[in-house]
Amino acid sequence: MKMHVEIKILVLRAASRGAGVGALVLALLAVGCAPKLRIKTAPTFADVTKLAGGDYLYRATSADGVVVAVRREPREPGDASEAFWTEALQTHFRQHGGYALIEKKQVRLGGSGLGPLLRFGRDQAGAPYLYELGLVLTKDWIYLCEVGGRQATVEQHRKAIDSMLASVSLP
Repeated sequence: MKMHVEIKILVLRAASRGAGVGALVLALLAVGCAPKLRIKTAPTFADVTKLAGGDYLYRATSADGVVVAVRREPREPGDASEAFWTEALQTHFRQHGGYALIEKKQVRLGGSGLGPLLRFGRDQAGAPYLYELGLVLTKDWIYLCEVGGRQATVEQHRKAIDSMLASVSLP
């Protein structure tokens, strides 16, 4: 039961952060005080972590609404596997967010762990949007990476986004 409640909280937190705003978020899930995450913000983005509030380790936005963020949640001994979290996130976004899974692949965030990247699409206010979730599990943490915004705008910033993700160093 505890795991089911934690999944629901995790998925709902991720969904609620981007569903009501035009630009959806990229986040690695984070709670509490921790060593500083290292990421090199691209010149076409502004680091708005301090303005964003909440439990973000990192949050940046472009002038035209593409958002990149980083958060984490504690991982308890015996918590579910990567396959479980991947399926739970896919199911949630498909059933509750109206998102279609476009692509699923393995990625590495900078020098950090390897994990699945889920790429979703959805029409919002008549425009196509992209929402990307990257999941990395460590012994102590569940990291969820999210990138999002209007599809055309995300693709215009693809090199900058990829550069930022390649520079990620998890605490």
